[in-house]
Amino acid sequence: MFTVDHTADLIGHQPAVSRLPAPDAQQRFLTDNYVVLDGLWNVELAEALQAEATAQRAVAGPPSDGPVIRVGGARTSQRPAVMTRPGPVLAELHGSLTSFLRALSARMLVPSQATYTYYEVDEEVRLHVDTPACDVTLITEVLGKLGPLHLHPELHGTATDELVQIEGNSDWDRSSGLPVVYPRLGATIFRGRVLPHHRPEWPVEGMHAIAALHYRFML
Repeated sequence: MFTVDHTADLIGHQPAVSRLPAPDAQQRFLTDNYVVLDGLWNVELAEALQAEATAQRAVAGPPSDGPVIRVGGARTSQRPAVMTRPGPVLAELHGSLTSFLRALSARMLVPSQATYTYYEVDEEVRLHVDTPACDVTLITEVLGKLGPLHLHPELHGTATDELVQIEGNSDWDRSSGLPVVYPRLGATIFRGRVLPHHRPEWPVEGMHAIAALHYRFML
């Protein structure tokens, strides 16, 4: 896991990330399509995200578009994870990371969408790639403790329909892939649109949530 030299400042309720990524972090992202960075912001910002996610849960609902994020594939209820739009803290963080991620990806990009996603029965995420608006995806954990996300560089470029068939095969190893964590003071940053990913099924107790920030490349 890479670290950064300085944490972000949380001025009032306005988080801001002002430094640039280290060259080794940029090289990792450009070579492997992902990097895990800790120390991107301070404890105060993490606590502000936690408080906001807790308050936003009351208005969360099933995702209206994008990939299927069902949890508990073998469960009879097929209860989905629920999502909500960002509050002001997450929205401010979304914008403040733009320059940092432009430097990391060596591409011109802009914020596209941001959400809190909640898991209260099971933490499973089906094998998928993100929507076209998600050239770069950033995930950080804000509530509870979920298992790692499994990235699949060996499936790079695989179409969604084929990913569904792979996961539907009883011989597919659901523990496969490269497990990565998402630190509270940082994030896993990856090419969500091209790098397939999933999280194995595992029951959870209580409320768990991640914040997902997405960015799209400018043509």
